[in-house]
Amino acid sequence: MDTNVVIFFVGLTVFSNSIPNDCGVKAILPSVVYTSPFHTPNERHKISALPQQVIAQAGLGRFGGATQVPLRDSRHVEDHEAVLVFSTASYHPTSSWGTPQKIKKQDGTDTPYSFVRLEGDLVRFLSNSTAATSLAGAKLPALAGMVCPAKMQSLKPDYLPPYTGAAAVFELPQGTLTTCLSTSSQGKDRLDTKLVLTSPGPYFTVSASTMRTRKELRLKAANGQVELLVANVPKRYLSGDTSVIAATALNGIHHDHAYFEMGSTGTGSCAMNLEQWYQVMKTQLGVVPPCSMTGPNWKTTPGEGPGKVLEAVAAASFECSNTQWP
Repeated sequence: MDTNVVIFFVGLTVFSNSIPNDCGVKAILPSVVYTSPFHTPNERHKISALPQQVIAQAGLGRFGGATQVPLRDSRHVEDHEAVLVFSTASYHPTSSWGTPQKIKKQDGTDTPYSFVRLEGDLVRFLSNSTAATSLAGAKLPALAGMVCPAKMQSLKPDYLPPYTGAAAVFELPQGTLTTCLSTSSQGKDRLDTKLVLTSPGPYFTVSASTMRTRKELRLKAANGQVELLVANVPKRYLSGDTSVIAATALNGIHHDHAYFEMGSTGTGSCAMNLEQWYQVMKTQLGVVPPCSMTGPNWKTTPGEGPGKVLEAVAAASFECSNTQWP
């Protein structure tokens, strides 16, 4: 008997069927990690690294001596984590993806959901679906179209094969792909993407590889169905901190700027942000169905008690909507 599989993509994800030299539909999750000039790769937050950084960036003074150039952190998008989220009860011990971590509630206690990290992985879902994946059903902001034609006519090499700047790349040859509408915990809309496919037998397998290793995640069906979230959301959400960061904070830049940093064309300004695109296009999009996440904590409307939305997903606002390229 086949297993029905429903996969939701939430957070920073670009869908494309136009990647040069790599045919088919792809979902690219950009890696969003800020590196401060005060940090060395092996000594994050270690202030003793500061003098070496200053000297490295110093110029020659008027009399040949080094002049110290003050280092400053720049404003940036907060660090994100790309993960696969699933019901802890569905995890099969024959998986080879490392030990899953529990997603936390705001009070620090465990939710009934776990996650494994995506770390530069090329990912594929093992499916026997006969339908070929198409972007025809997607109603997502086109980055090179109305949103940011000045920067997004082409992608930086980091987001082309072998995708060295991506937290993960999903190959999507099979399944039905549609856009759906979620409601954030702030009561605002967000565009996510739903992939529906089938898998042979009572388990669903997610296979991944990097240059160094191969791994698999196996999930058990409940009532003939498996649900999975592919999320690229602020790292702190996974530990229960879903507070709103002030727009004036150092890491308070809108998350959609992470998309604009993927573009390699020009230095001009973007025409609009994602939320502005949505307001312009709302009437033309027509009815966008709700995401209808049926897991006990995956409902897409906020509220307390049974069915409370999974905060690690719900807190993501419209600027974390999925997009497409071009």
